[in-house]
Amino acid sequence: MENLQKNLEKLTTQEKLNLMSGDGLWHIKHYDKLGLKRFMMTDGPHGLRKQASNDAMGIAASHPATCFPTASLLACSFDPNLMYEMGQALAKEAIHQDVSMILGPGINMKRSPLCGRNFEYFSEDPYLAGTLSKSYIEGVQSLNVGTCLKHYFANNQEKHRMTVDAIIDKRAMYETYLKAFGIAIEGKPWAIMTSYNKVNGTYVAESKWYMSAIARNRYGFKGAFITDWGAMNDRVASLKAGLSLEMPGSKNNILSKAYKKGLITDQEVDFAVKPLLWMLEKGSQKKEKQPINHHHELARKIAAESMVLLKNEGILPLNTNQRVALIGRFAKEPRIQGSGSSKVNPQCVDSLLDVFTASGISFEYADGYTLEPKENPNHIQEALKVCENKDVIVLSIGLTELFESEGYDRTHLNIPLQQLKLIEAITEKHDNVVVVLQGGSVTLIPYKDKVQAILNAYLPGEAGALAIHDILYGKVNPSGKLAETYPIHLDDTSSYPFFPGGTKSVYYAESIYIGYRYFDKKGLMVTYPFGFGLSYSTFKIENVRFSNKHVKVNHTLKVTMDVSNTSTVDGKEIVQIYISDLGTEIHKPSQELKAYQKVFVKAQSKVEVTLELKYSDFEYYDTDIDEFRVKQGHYEIKIGDSSRTFYHIEKIQVEGDHIDSTEPTVYHTFDRYISVHDFEALYGVLPPKEDTEKHKYHLNSTIGEIKDTRIGGFIYKIGIKEIQKTPADAATKRMMKEQFEELPLRAIPLFSGDKFTHRRVLGLIDIMNKHPFRGVVKLL
Repeated sequence: MENLQKNLEKLTTQEKLNLMSGDGLWHIKHYDKLGLKRFMMTDGPHGLRKQASNDAMGIAASHPATCFPTASLLACSFDPNLMYEMGQALAKEAIHQDVSMILGPGINMKRSPLCGRNFEYFSEDPYLAGTLSKSYIEGVQSLNVGTCLKHYFANNQEKHRMTVDAIIDKRAMYETYLKAFGIAIEGKPWAIMTSYNKVNGTYVAESKWYMSAIARNRYGFKGAFITDWGAMNDRVASLKAGLSLEMPGSKNNILSKAYKKGLITDQEVDFAVKPLLWMLEKGSQKKEKQPINHHHELARKIAAESMVLLKNEGILPLNTNQRVALIGRFAKEPRIQGSGSSKVNPQCVDSLLDVFTASGISFEYADGYTLEPKENPNHIQEALKVCENKDVIVLSIGLTELFESEGYDRTHLNIPLQQLKLIEAITEKHDNVVVVLQGGSVTLIPYKDKVQAILNAYLPGEAGALAIHDILYGKVNPSGKLAETYPIHLDDTSSYPFFPGGTKSVYYAESIYIGYRYFDKKGLMVTYPFGFGLSYSTFKIENVRFSNKHVKVNHTLKVTMDVSNTSTVDGKEIVQIYISDLGTEIHKPSQELKAYQKVFVKAQSKVEVTLELKYSDFEYYDTDIDEFRVKQGHYEIKIGDSSRTFYHIEKIQVEGDHIDSTEPTVYHTFDRYISVHDFEALYGVLPPKEDTEKHKYHLNSTIGEIKDTRIGGFIYKIGIKEIQKTPADAATKRMMKEQFEELPLRAIPLFSGDKFTHRRVLGLIDIMNKHPFRGVVKLL
């Protein structure tokens, strides 16, 4: 703190204000007199993406780095130790590339399986997402490289993500959407990135309540709040609320003008800049620069530890003597990661075709399908020919790049139609079919009963093919569990009627009931439940002991058990503990994950495992007193291997507060579908979903909203033409087009490199609002 105060005193007010706007796309402004190292940050949730050149859209080529599995697969490991190890590897590569802070992890909730960015997020469960991200943060920061937790908060869709207002009731806000951030902050991240969107009427980056009252005072966050790239709405309001850094840098001198007018005080300036100086000091700590270390084998290990075996009718593991048909374009051109700002330039990429070739297995390969929307009519026949006289068909399928990306959401949960046709054709003629499924998020699995085995590899990173081969041939015993529920139908999901909402607001009408919390409460059948995953081993949990069955205030409950491996294969089991409230005074999920542990057990052996439940694990957010509290009553402790399979259930008594009233809503029973009227009774008066002032344009109007005007159409055509000229693949171009349409007018100066100034944007708005003279003056 002494150095922090000294550095604060070295800066003039203008220098402090300058410091709070980034220096270009990736740096913080540097002052030699502070004696601190120049600070650079890069994208990097699952691998470093240090751009080799600057571009405002953030899609320029990047320096080579290890591409680890994306968060959707990492979460299936249920292994904080693995996250810590990966975090350290990321830090080592950051040190080598002179990067001070990694922009990650991303821990937004998977409210809907349609969110195009779900591959970057861990889970539908806040406890799992929070604990894994905490270990990731601690791993990276153990080597004096920083992390930036994102996107704070309720960034659960790509549609209208820069302007939409997420309308969330208080229980859902605290119990679901803020919970993971609260846990992750225990890892002491250097920074938190605010989301683009509003929450309940206010941009997060302008809210003293969200940033200071909740993150700082409730959760103990000490670092700097920074914006997502291009997220700044009102620079003065953000500084007054405590935001430290606008990224990337803006050439506007809005803060200087506001300070001179007395709109910003010295106290507010110091409050906002201090965390930034603290972060700069952390970035200047000594780092041990190590030789280049490509972490390909670690990426392979992490992928293999995380993949989920969804089905196995005794066909796996395969025998190297079997004749194999390897079918599917993904086997030759694997999908290893998602598109967008997290896209890593991998050091090398293994394909299943190359791995099979190197292993000496007897096999033949066929494409089976294309990676483009247009089908090749010969592909299925070629695949069927290759499958003749084979013992096993390994079918590599999944979501292509065009189906999911940052920048746009999915519209359905199906894999491409040509792949479904391929599966149908092959399973009609062959029984021994093993599906290797790839993609960043949930898909429907209508072929489940037609194949013998399904291995869910998600987006497994650069060494994913090696990990798939390791599992298929028994070198690795699969131990991953699903971190999200796989529904039978899209319209079974709780957010389906409300996603993605209107152009102005989206109602989180399902409240706390996302993922398994909804499916289990509603009693819906699912394809695969949260926490599910098979192994080549079989396990049994027995001899469960409780430290006590009457939990007192602020006491800890210890649950001890024996985990036995009843098979002849060494393996790992993930023990999961859920809590159920047996009372009916308030609405709650049927059960909630509160503890888990991955356990290695040798064949025909057992190990003793102890997990702890804190008193706070029984709490809920009471909206009447605006605070968490524990309700007195009976609870069940459920020990199992998914949210629907339990080895042991024990009833206990918990001391707490008496709750007298019952809220008479559908959320107690789910005997019918939730309506907007139900949500309004829970939340209060709802804002309109659409803009009520038609043809009234403003700074938060988007390019898509103005393209029907004469000026807007001209701007739109120019932008689309520039995107088409970009040397990028089809998925990236689609992402750019979707993001361009969603771009609010306030962001034009930033993404044009200030070639088109803020004042000129105001001029355009005046003209579109039928004030041509005033508008032309500003333009000129």
